[in-house]
Amino acid sequence: MSRRQSLTVAGSALLLAARCSPDTTFDATAATELLPDRLRYTQLGPDSDVVSPQQAWSELVEAGRVTGTFDDWHLTETSEEGAENGRRP
Repeated sequence: MSRRQSLTVAGSALLLAARCSPDTTFDATAATELLPDRLRYTQLGPDSDVVSPQQAWSELVEAGRVTGTFDDWHLTETSEEGAENGRRP
């Protein structure tokens, strides 16, 4: 599986919202609520494309940031420092 080195605006927005959430498990409804319409883009500027919550979630799976299915997923720890300090991803 290839790992993305950088995330799109939409993927980053979904990851940040999930990290800031008090919840530890999410579902499709959560992905939709965590990714507001104004942040559903691949990039900023004239070449941007709108991204659905499902596409942003798939990007996070590809990057190894989440596990599970779109209907039942959770964040993975991607930073050894975060794991050592007991912080959530």
